[in-house]
Amino acid sequence: MSWRNALRLSHRTGPHNFEETCSKIVSYCNKQLLKEGICVHSPIIKAGFQDNLWISNNLLALYSKCYGVDHARHFFEEMPYKDVVSWSGLLSAYVKDGCYEEALELYDLMKFSGECPNEYTLSIVIRACSALRDCDQGTKVQACATKNGFDSNPVLTSSLIDMYSKCDKKEAAQKIFMNMRNGDTVSWTTMISSFIQEGSWITALRLFICMIKREIQPNEYTYAKILSACGGLTYLNSGRLVHARMLVLGIRLNLVLKTALTDMYARCKRMEDAMKVSKQTLEQDTVLCTTLLSGFCHNLEIKEAVDAIQQMVAHGITPNSYTYAVVLNGCSLALTLQLGIQFHSRVIEIGLENNVSVGNALIDMYLKCSGGIIDAFKVFEQIRSPNIISWTSLIAGFVEHGLGYEAFQAFEKMQLVE
Repeated sequence: MSWRNALRLSHRTGPHNFEETCSKIVSYCNKQLLKEGICVHSPIIKAGFQDNLWISNNLLALYSKCYGVDHARHFFEEMPYKDVVSWSGLLSAYVKDGCYEEALELYDLMKFSGECPNEYTLSIVIRACSALRDCDQGTKVQACATKNGFDSNPVLTSSLIDMYSKCDKKEAAQKIFMNMRNGDTVSWTTMISSFIQEGSWITALRLFICMIKREIQPNEYTYAKILSACGGLTYLNSGRLVHARMLVLGIRLNLVLKTALTDMYARCKRMEDAMKVSKQTLEQDTVLCTTLLSGFCHNLEIKEAVDAIQQMVAHGITPNSYTYAVVLNGCSLALTLQLGIQFHSRVIEIGLENNVSVGNALIDMYLKCSGGIIDAFKVFEQIRSPNIISWTSLIAGFVEHGLGYEAFQAFEKMQLVE
């Protein structure tokens, strides 16, 4: 029986059954991301069930997932009644859509309305503060959490650790972590990730070992992070031990883990192992292929890198700007000007010559591989929004070629632009 027929039948059998059927349909469509669930909105209004908060909150989530935050906000404004779930649902929609400042404005509006946030609400707001690096606002939200007795909630504390880490408040992040009574996998992974972010790979490894000893099971993101630490340190034996543990526990090799393992073996100059891991399952994407390509380039296996990018295209996987930046950096390392020129032509062909990461790689390639600065300067002029790396590379190029006056002019111009 279709959901439309179910609606008609329940309408005949009475209002209670009709309301219950509407509720089930909207809830099901919300979980399955089915836009058809929106069609129930009109019969709900006609039947006078718009006061049902359960249905309204499910519809709000459905509008958010299927039509975006603007439609969700419009529906939210029309809701006759709202609770903490309603506010939190819209807040979550803003954060997922990257509208962090709007999320904080909505949070202020929520407080003004008299609705009290719960731990889930506060964790969403903390994520917005984290994305904006707004430590002052985040500290206020933490105070609110402490006042309401939510400071031991693992989801909230994980969000706080992440925020303080991103705001370079490592001591505050560590203090929260150390004071946790019931740390879970997410909070441990967040703390490990914060150490890796700042380059404290050995500390991250020690924390991972402590996590295992306390019998807190790592998830795929924990393993991916710790593999990146092993790769950064070129600790091949540690990386192999982590890989062996994953095999013993029967952890499924998804794309995230496969990419992390490939990167670890590539950084440890074990390209055969990296290739073997990358081919263990059929799943492939641009990130995995670019990781393998990066390994070839850093190990100066340029022929293999060219073969890898050709196979990537042959399998219908589209290289992105980072892919071309990687292969151009490989040309710089191997001092292969002609190959770099060929990839430059490809970059122009697909319209990436204005991309800053590709442009920076081209500048570096021409400065290292050619005898002059003209080509590098031409590339610089094509970049739509040069960053500090672009300017620094250009200035360094002028200095290396004895063009002190031009270097000083570029430095002055950079300060004006920045």
